[in-house]
Amino acid sequence: MASDPSRYQVLARKYRPRAFADVVGQPGVVSTLRNAITQGRLHHAYLFSGTRGVGKTTLARLFARALNCVQGPTTEPCGVCDPCREIAAGSSMDVIEIDGASNRKVEDVDPLREAARYAPARDRHKIFLIDEVHMLSETAFNALLKILEEPPPRTLFLFATTEPQEVPETILSRCLHLACRRVGRQEIQGALSRTARAEGIEASDDALESIATLAAGSVRDALSLLDQVIAFTGGHVAPEGVRAALGLIDRGMVQELLEAIGRQDAPGALMVVERLSEAGADLTHVAREALALGRDALVWRTAGPEAARGLGLSDQEAEASAGLAQLFTPDALLRVTQALLDLADRIRREEHPRFLLETSALRMIRMADLTPIEDLLKRLDGGLPPSSTGRTHAAGPERPARPPGPARRSEPAGNGSSQKSAPASSEPAPTEAAAPEPPPAGAAPAGEEWSAQAKRVVELVGERRMSVATFLRQASSLRFEGDDLVVGIQRKQVFVKTALESAEAISLIREEASRVLGRSASVRVEVEAPPSDDLTQIAAEPSPGNDASRQREKLLDEAMKEPAVRAVMDLFKGQIVDIREGR
Repeated sequence: MASDPSRYQVLARKYRPRAFADVVGQPGVVSTLRNAITQGRLHHAYLFSGTRGVGKTTLARLFARALNCVQGPTTEPCGVCDPCREIAAGSSMDVIEIDGASNRKVEDVDPLREAARYAPARDRHKIFLIDEVHMLSETAFNALLKILEEPPPRTLFLFATTEPQEVPETILSRCLHLACRRVGRQEIQGALSRTARAEGIEASDDALESIATLAAGSVRDALSLLDQVIAFTGGHVAPEGVRAALGLIDRGMVQELLEAIGRQDAPGALMVVERLSEAGADLTHVAREALALGRDALVWRTAGPEAARGLGLSDQEAEASAGLAQLFTPDALLRVTQALLDLADRIRREEHPRFLLETSALRMIRMADLTPIEDLLKRLDGGLPPSSTGRTHAAGPERPARPPGPARRSEPAGNGSSQKSAPASSEPAPTEAAAPEPPPAGAAPAGEEWSAQAKRVVELVGERRMSVATFLRQASSLRFEGDDLVVGIQRKQVFVKTALESAEAISLIREEASRVLGRSASVRVEVEAPPSDDLTQIAAEPSPGNDASRQREKLLDEAMKEPAVRAVMDLFKGQIVDIREGR
């Protein structure tokens, strides 16, 4: 004969702890409450906080039973006397439970204040238990404040909340705060195993471990999930049944996804996402599982095997974490784990979770080969050249710098004529280190005045100090006259002349000119006469105040005087392509 379904009690209620010894995963809170009872040091208000399902309300009820038990106060309430049974059933006259979510107004709190004025009807203490206390309104909290400041004798307040930060400081300061932690996976697995044995259910360790992992620290959630799996499988709890009942996927597939990211294998990563989608996997669970694997690998990579074992990993999980960690540098693994954290948060609200998972995977592949912006700033501060490998991780969307061109230092100087100058970049992005650019508009064309040897000098200077090379490209002519490199400057380019005549610039240009000539060279900066010496033509030139181009040159002069600007240009091998006056 089938049992009466109306008499069935869900596992989370049936196996709710009935004594302090039955509480799972809260040794610190249990010890505090036991000591308060045995030493008689009772606070008038207690606040139990923690995520859902970790035992906050259960601990408050056990504490109330321990205080009002006929044999008490005792750390081991009998459970059979009238106070114990009534408190467990929620029908005690002296232990009043209030749901803060549905009784949040000041009118709901006023009867509580009135009742607190009177002594207990029968039991030792009058206790008010307010669940989800953070849901009370501001006026309701203010109404509670006076009675918390001067509580009547033999009256206690027990508050429970998942959001302690939402409770006003004036209330928190008058409570003894007991924070309930998330319960460890192994502790939850042990509780599930005991429950399965008590129910006569056959359950494998792997299946219970999967349920405990999915519960994320909540014992109540774990028992509810076990109830769901039992209903689906008919009583036999196995890994296949858990995956089918809860929409989970094989952890190995998530491991494959992260390994593809570590190998920078975009097609492989997208193929794994395709397989997950075809299997009907809940991508929210996939993101959480990937985050857990990434965290395990990060701990292994940065803190070592012993720290990873402290996470409670099995030997197989520890081996998988070690293999995954070797595919990333510590910085890359940190960035990928941060991206997984963002993915796990966003994918719950995403209308197209598969697209988000795919784009996130591709983004993480690029992240694995980026240089953190902090490292680039350190190089700026230290004056060090950028790394020749990897990509820059600049502010905003990740954008890799263009790969450096082939090294040309070993080429003979005479071969420079066969190299065509690269076109100027149209955007302010890092440019190729070895690609010389033509002189700016208004300068003489690279013909007779710009010999192959002269262009080679500019190229070599740019590899060392792009800011100096930028000034050289502003010259109207650049030529060798014997052992002298003559830099011709137009009369109006005073700021260019000043910059090129600095000791640092002259020394650098001299070194590279000597390298090109193969012998010692000198550098001379000259102001060239205009094409015509006609004084009328010179007088007809527009005044600096009315010439937009001269205003731009003035701004460029001011910018190039800034050490930070020059350092950035040298670091990124770039040039100033546009400059505007700030408003």
